[in-house]
Amino acid sequence: MFTVCIPVLFRWLALTLGLLAPVIVRADVIAMYMTGNEVPLSVNGFTASGNFVNFALNYAPTPGTQLMVVENTGLAFIDGTFINLVQGQTVALTYNGTPYNFVANYYGGTGNDLVLVWKEALLYAWGENGTGKLGINSTTNSLVPVAVTNSGVLAGKTVVSMSAGYNHSVAVCSDGTVATWGYSAYGTSSRVPEVLANTGVLFGKTVVAVDAGATYSVALCTDGTVAAWGANASGQLGDNSTSYSSEPVPVTTTGVLFGKTVVAVAAGYSHSVALCSDGTLAAWGANDSGQLGNDSTTFSSVPVAVTKTGVLSSKTVIAVAAGSNHSVALCSDGTVATWGSNNFGQLGNNSTINSNVPVAVHRVGGLGGKTVAGLAAGGNHTIALCSDGTMASWGGSYYGQLGNASISWSSSSVPVAVDRAGVLVDKTVVAVAAGAHHSVALCSDGTVATWGGNSDGQLGNNSTINSNMPVAVTKSGGIHFYGLFHGSTGYHGLALVALGLESPSTLAYTRNSATYAKDTSITNNMPSSSGGPVDSYSISPSLPAGLTFNTSTGIISGTPTAVSATASYTVTATNSVGSTTATVVITVNGPNLDAWASGYGLTGPTALATADPDGDGAPNLIEYALGLNPTFADSNPMQLSQVSVDGSTYLQLSVIRNSAVTNVLIEGLSAGTLSNPDGWSTLTTVIEANSASVFTVRDSLPIGTHGKRFLKLSFTLQ
Repeated sequence: MFTVCIPVLFRWLALTLGLLAPVIVRADVIAMYMTGNEVPLSVNGFTASGNFVNFALNYAPTPGTQLMVVENTGLAFIDGTFINLVQGQTVALTYNGTPYNFVANYYGGTGNDLVLVWKEALLYAWGENGTGKLGINSTTNSLVPVAVTNSGVLAGKTVVSMSAGYNHSVAVCSDGTVATWGYSAYGTSSRVPEVLANTGVLFGKTVVAVDAGATYSVALCTDGTVAAWGANASGQLGDNSTSYSSEPVPVTTTGVLFGKTVVAVAAGYSHSVALCSDGTLAAWGANDSGQLGNDSTTFSSVPVAVTKTGVLSSKTVIAVAAGSNHSVALCSDGTVATWGSNNFGQLGNNSTINSNVPVAVHRVGGLGGKTVAGLAAGGNHTIALCSDGTMASWGGSYYGQLGNASISWSSSSVPVAVDRAGVLVDKTVVAVAAGAHHSVALCSDGTVATWGGNSDGQLGNNSTINSNMPVAVTKSGGIHFYGLFHGSTGYHGLALVALGLESPSTLAYTRNSATYAKDTSITNNMPSSSGGPVDSYSISPSLPAGLTFNTSTGIISGTPTAVSATASYTVTATNSVGSTTATVVITVNGPNLDAWASGYGLTGPTALATADPDGDGAPNLIEYALGLNPTFADSNPMQLSQVSVDGSTYLQLSVIRNSAVTNVLIEGLSAGTLSNPDGWSTLTTVIEANSASVFTVRDSLPIGTHGKRFLKLSFTLQ
């Protein structure tokens, strides 16, 4: 047996039939990390099925670290998954006794690499929010990053792909869950993330990437198919129709995509582009500017082939992007091709004439002698990230979106260098993104820089002033950004924020002391924590009947079905580092006085506890406590029995009460005279016959030992 331990362990089967014939029967990968920069296996195409992968962590990773496992240099997805590692699986690595949680993503890196992504993270958003697309349960713009609501569909999830559309946002989690929020007349309408149903065309499929157009979205599945939903007037859903759909529909695969496997998708304003595993390109939707690249300007509701002659004839495309009305392709040799609208020079070919076939971006200025490693397309501008960490941009710059102060606010039809002064000094840019009129760069140290239009706060720097130079997105509390959005039409930004290695340190509830009314549906009692992420919640002891506790979100909800005494409940929030607790004091009362009065149509002054709307001498509070009708005059409103004598010794006073009402205190008092208003004494002897709801108080002095004796009842709302 011949063994190679790092980076790949090959197990050979030796067949000895006169000669030794080695046959590879399994390729197990050992991923050992000393710095986090290692690439255990780099290969053009890889079959993970039937193999194992084993990990060793020999350093302390910083929050947001992503560990490459298999760098797939080919276009096709990795074939299958490792025997011991499936998509979305949590991988717990330990160094010096400290646990570090990652999640496996077979569609990370450039879209087809196996990467371990940092598990503990939140999605943050900033900018325009008129339709709720920031996902913060409001429609107020935010000039600084704020956390997207993660108590619902995103609770406990790890986001691996997100996109900012014109009026909506979309995110994909490592388990294939798709969340959407914001507004579109053709599907989404929510100010907090909601799950996209995994039904219809998506049933049984796993989504791994999304891109949001103006009012539609496209999703890429693990089987290489594409689904889309939303607006479709220009055929941008690719389903051979122009009818909008509020549910995902399959992009047609009978034509140019027949037998193809799509490995990347991009959405513009109303057109889409797909890259296939064989290096071909397809596009569909609007085409008035030639953005489909098929040598025409006629829209298409089904995918058509992007022209591969000319500039792309001998190239291998490895990535695509879509601007509002133009398209961009990155080739394996680091060159860039563009097609479509060019009124602002966004094609970068030193002209402002549209092109309905791909043309080469000029390798001058900011791209002179550079190799492009990544790209993004905005509304009418394009950004390229070069392998040396510099950036170049071209196209419209009337808002400063090219980030080059030397050309002022002027557009450029050839690449210009993005200025690296100020916030980008000594920074290493690792990813770029673009909105309608602004640009974004992510740095390796967790800094995010932005430039361009800022009327809605889309630069995230706590201002609304445009900038033609990169400025820093505001970071509070030492947050560490590590992932950026896709998109070309939005006026907002999205980014992932890595949470540190903390236990949830300040667990609290919206109402630490909660009083609920029997048979009344309650609003959510939600937890919050300023510490690390929470993996799960627990509560002890069990809640009163009818109330439920969600172990994933920690939310207490439901409809109490029985009255219960005041009790304390301990809620525990736990993650991989530790746990913390909070106390919730819960009381379930009988009918609430206000709700009781409202049930009889009493409002305003007639609903007060001291009011007597039926004029029978018993105010609302007493009628509430005794279960009477406040709108009907009772002949004996107090429901008193005759004053009785217990064993010919003590006076007693009884009342029949509503046993379901537990928030009214009834007390007995006695006195020897009525002339002294302060002479009443509280009676300590109380007799209750619960089955008959009879409440009785007994005098403290025997008959005959004093003169006259007087008894009365006091009702107090608690």
